[in-house]
Amino acid sequence: MRDNGRKRAQTKLNTAIQFAGAVERRQSPFSVQDAAIRSPAHPVCADGSAPLDRGIIAFMDRPANQRWLPVAMLVAIVYPVVGIAFAALATSPASHQVVVTWRLAAWLVSAAAFVAHLGYEHFRLRSSPPRAAWHVAVAVALGAFLLAVWVIVHGHWGASGRQSQFAPLALVVFPVVTGVPAFVVALVAGAILDRMRRRSQ
Repeated sequence: MRDNGRKRAQTKLNTAIQFAGAVERRQSPFSVQDAAIRSPAHPVCADGSAPLDRGIIAFMDRPANQRWLPVAMLVAIVYPVVGIAFAALATSPASHQVVVTWRLAAWLVSAAAFVAHLGYEHFRLRSSPPRAAWHVAVAVALGAFLLAVWVIVHGHWGASGRQSQFAPLALVVFPVVTGVPAFVVALVAGAILDRMRRRSQ
């Protein structure tokens, strides 16, 4: 009788464990490939059929992981184009108030591009705050790099033709001084948006 009671208790315990595992898998937003990627100590997936490299390939083949780069490159081109275009308008013969207006307009357009990019990452791609911040910061840093290239080329082929020996440092300084703050701002804003979205759900 005792053995039968123990067997029944063990059966009930196993059933409860299996049920809890099934509920956890249903509630988890990650797939088997994600589990393999997030567990480097396990070289195979949970089902034992797909190796880790297959999980990584499946993860990278997702549309969200392929769409962020073209958008980031597009936004990266927008930043220097806006800066160069509005700078040319600001240097044209005009009053000081007009120059300030053009510069302010350049900042507003760049800020709008930044917000639009962050919104695309958050609402369209459903990227996590760190991932969205990284993608936005990459676009900002790349845009700053392109702007630094234009400044160096313009200074070399300009009217004076003279350029400081420290000018190439702009290729490093521009991306750093713009990309790092952009990452911090995007990370904080993304975390706030993510918390608001979770509360709304």
